[in-house]
Amino acid sequence: MGRKQHQRVRMTCHKGINQQAEIADPVGTCADARNVWAPNGRVESRKGYVGLGVINIGTSPDGTTLTAERVIVEDVSGSSFLHYTGGTNPNFDSRPGRKSGEVGDRIYFSMDTGTTVTNSLIYPSGFFINSTAETNSNAVYAEWSYWNGSVWKALRVNQIGPDEGKVDVFQGIAGSANPGEFFTFVQPGDWTTTTVDSQTGLFIRAQLVDAGGTTLDSSVQITSLNMEMLQEFSEPLAASVVQLTNGKKMYVYAYNRRATGLSPSYNTFHILSRANPIAESHSTGLHQSAQATVTTKAQGTVAAIPEFDDVYMALDSTIYRLQLGEAPETAAVDKDDAAVGPGAPYDSAVVASSDSFPSGNIVISHNNRLFVCGGSKVTWSAPAPYHRVWPNLQFAYLAEGDKSDITGAASLGEHLVIFKQDSIWMLIDAGLDSFSLRQYTPIRIVSGIGCVSHHTIQAVRGNLLFLAEDGVYAFDGTPQVKKLSDRVEETLNTMSPGRWRFAASANWKTNSLYLLSLSSGALEGYTKTSAVDGDIPQNDITFVYDYKNDAWWIWDGFDARQWIVDETANDIEALYFINTLGHICQFGITQDDHGTAISSYFLSQRVYAGDSRLSVRGVDLNSTNRSETVTVEILPHDQATGHSSGQSIALDLTETDIEIPWASLTVANQVWSLTRRKRVKGSFRLSCDWFQVRVSHSEKYQPFSVSSIVPKYIVLGER
Repeated sequence: MGRKQHQRVRMTCHKGINQQAEIADPVGTCADARNVWAPNGRVESRKGYVGLGVINIGTSPDGTTLTAERVIVEDVSGSSFLHYTGGTNPNFDSRPGRKSGEVGDRIYFSMDTGTTVTNSLIYPSGFFINSTAETNSNAVYAEWSYWNGSVWKALRVNQIGPDEGKVDVFQGIAGSANPGEFFTFVQPGDWTTTTVDSQTGLFIRAQLVDAGGTTLDSSVQITSLNMEMLQEFSEPLAASVVQLTNGKKMYVYAYNRRATGLSPSYNTFHILSRANPIAESHSTGLHQSAQATVTTKAQGTVAAIPEFDDVYMALDSTIYRLQLGEAPETAAVDKDDAAVGPGAPYDSAVVASSDSFPSGNIVISHNNRLFVCGGSKVTWSAPAPYHRVWPNLQFAYLAEGDKSDITGAASLGEHLVIFKQDSIWMLIDAGLDSFSLRQYTPIRIVSGIGCVSHHTIQAVRGNLLFLAEDGVYAFDGTPQVKKLSDRVEETLNTMSPGRWRFAASANWKTNSLYLLSLSSGALEGYTKTSAVDGDIPQNDITFVYDYKNDAWWIWDGFDARQWIVDETANDIEALYFINTLGHICQFGITQDDHGTAISSYFLSQRVYAGDSRLSVRGVDLNSTNRSETVTVEILPHDQATGHSSGQSIALDLTETDIEIPWASLTVANQVWSLTRRKRVKGSFRLSCDWFQVRVSHSEKYQPFSVSSIVPKYIVLGER
């Protein structure tokens, strides 16, 4: 008879987070969630990321070189090891009777565990190799890996130096006439110590692989080996990819460089431009600007006139010009006779033009012109190919009713939209004036709502999505702006307004997602000791708006200071982010976060029966065998997870006699289990007035997927 009294409610939670508990859909939405979404009608864990490389690494970091470096060369065919530490150098031809660096040999690079690398807040990013006498010219490839506690796992390592742009190749290790080579990587989250020939440390392993039967040149030595630190190169200020002519691309980065160790100086910045997203050369050969004094920590903006392979960056109120293969330079106006000479379209005797580029923190390309915004003023250039000519009469002030500075700009159809802190404007084409100059009239469209940061603006399906002071809005060119973020406002309001200027966003079109990364203010800085060495804001929370399904989610576990949306040669969208340390990571391609398990959960809305008391008896979970293990928790009376008044149970979704966990698969026992839907039950016995169900998952390499959760309870009646 007791079973007949069981009440059931089938909750899917696939419509996203709704923190407005009193009006939320009780079965289709969840009260809170992390690192999940529902692209196909069921809740599943987000994809993870892989660390690819670094923005840049220098040759002489100040106070950041780690000690106790070690090289171990394993002669696989001879079953022997050679150790090199301190002042000794590995010489690959020092073993009588055999060639140097034979295929199959393994080279281990490490530092002892007694160094500061054991502090989890210190991040080695690579090592530097120099050699004597001659350069290794043979294309000997290496398979790189690291020890994750169980196996040697593949690791992306980038060779950076005179033979730049190499991946997984041990070629071009410089001779005495060259400055050597960097090998850079992003530290995996599960990198741990292991023992190699009785020596314990954190090891990166390179195993030489056949490439036409070649070996390392006979006299190659490693004369110096340093594990380098990246903190000196923190504070990325800008990142973008620009499509140029003939299929070329330019990847543009700007970052603040630290002058002394880990302490932030914010006094110099560098601009990099290159044809590859990963660093291609060390600081002696970078295409970079001269160091410049920084007076603000504001992020930079990038614009391009792609048909002329011309790219511009606005940073610290100055406009820089970037061209592939050339050092960035302060942008200069066009003084060529073809542009401003006698009889030219902008003849200086007829049209008065500025002798310099305008100043501003926002530069944008629109209708084949450059627009620069600074303060309340917007200035526009002549159309390409004369886009470096700035007629004196082509400007407008946006000051009526809003004295704040311009905070953002974006194209919306044929119009340029200008955002201020508390208003939205459009530049309307007013035709040609008496000097045949194009004029634009600023019209204020929206009052009382504006944008807090240019870097939150994304064009999405005929709208501009942006972050305002009170949430995320959509602007379609009319005064009726639509607020989108009410459902996640409780969490959004906890973000730090003082760090809005560091916000980052992306339109991940493949998955119909608007990503907005903000700083919670919880992470005040990196520490070398117990003292805080500097306030380094991290965008540790990403708000995710699924505009296809009109659903909000919240992701964490990664720090996205800059987002880059790119396309591969096959027109496949690729999404990258750069974190505060300057690590470049590709997002959305793995089931873990570069070696760390993705911790995800969702929390249901409240379940209650009026004023009656409830007795929770069980839960049915509809998931898949690939989730492996899921934890279900019953939380009464709005209690937090882990509270003593709640109850939890781990539900196993595998059949261990026929299924092998993903992490345990090897070539020898490779038995692949097809994805199958699994229904599992858990028993509880808990009395309460109302309760919520929390479902969590933290299995590395295992995707989390839940179709529904069905709590079963008995209504006991009113007390």
